[in-house]
Amino acid sequence: MAISLAHNEKSYLSACLLARDGNADIREWVEYHLWAGVDKVFLFDHNSTVPMFGEVADYAVEGKVQYTYLTSDLPKVKDFKQGLQGRVFQRCFDEARGYFTWMMFTDLDEYTTVSEPSLGHRIPDVLRSFEGSAGAVLAHRRSVGSGGLEARAAGQGVLASFSKCSGMPGDHLKGIAHLDYADVSGNAHMFAYSGGRTGIRVGDNATVLQAHAKANPTTSPLLIYHYMGSVGEYARRAQLMGSGVSGMTTKDLAFYRRLDANAHYDCPEPTRIWAQMVKDGAVRPRPAAAGPAVAAATVPVKAAVAKTASAFEVPHQRQRRTQHGWSRVRQAAAVAKGITSRRALQ
Repeated sequence: MAISLAHNEKSYLSACLLARDGNADIREWVEYHLWAGVDKVFLFDHNSTVPMFGEVADYAVEGKVQYTYLTSDLPKVKDFKQGLQGRVFQRCFDEARGYFTWMMFTDLDEYTTVSEPSLGHRIPDVLRSFEGSAGAVLAHRRSVGSGGLEARAAGQGVLASFSKCSGMPGDHLKGIAHLDYADVSGNAHMFAYSGGRTGIRVGDNATVLQAHAKANPTTSPLLIYHYMGSVGEYARRAQLMGSGVSGMTTKDLAFYRRLDANAHYDCPEPTRIWAQMVKDGAVRPRPAAAGPAVAAATVPVKAAVAKTASAFEVPHQRQRRTQHGWSRVRQAAAVAKGITSRRALQ
């Protein structure tokens, strides 16, 4: 059942994003996807050392980002729905239904792009032709390597920094779910469908049931660029988050090095995208330079942290919390419109 949130206005395309310590990249990611036609980003900030809210405070005040801060462990799980990422996905479905037609489920290192020039750069222009047929619109990912860059300088963004890609996309799919006909399934790359609908792969309109991959990947009209970051970035990621947010995968340093070694083909399109964003005025100063109204809006976020029983705990975590009297989840509850969910985590 859809949850009524007074600050959500009916619109078309939303995005669900779970991220951690992405302070350097979250603003660029949000600005790109807003420019590409996303109406609202549901941002779940998991355990960031410095909460990411300050990077997107102006967009939160405008109602374009709904921000939630939470903490939890990342246990290994066999059932995606019981892991952190699966529970966040379900929360996104619940909050977006009734307000949006579509929701994109994605990661901070993924940029969903319109690769067919005749369609411009706006994702909704691709989705409209699938409204009457698809339970989800699915696209493949092309890996973007480090290009030998050991570390990025402060303020050096993703789109303008990396331009070496794998030759072809991989078989794995990521999708944009029609909120009336799709739901959480077995992992982050697939959905469960209802109403007689299925997933449809762009490019050839191939039917995809509950599968996370499909052979003979297509590249148009949607293509997802999947960034590894610099060598230093993916080395740290392998060390700190080997199990991934799903709790079902293992990604060690050797895994990233193999991907990076295969990403040696030129792919200038993301750099062109960044240049067009700048030209279109889609890139704005960070909140620190955006005026006192945004700064004032961060005060209640920092002050009002509610301890709650969590929708994101797996059963053994909930038992530990009950036994030891501590909560593993906190939600940053903001007064300003559109900043956080009004619904308690329960």
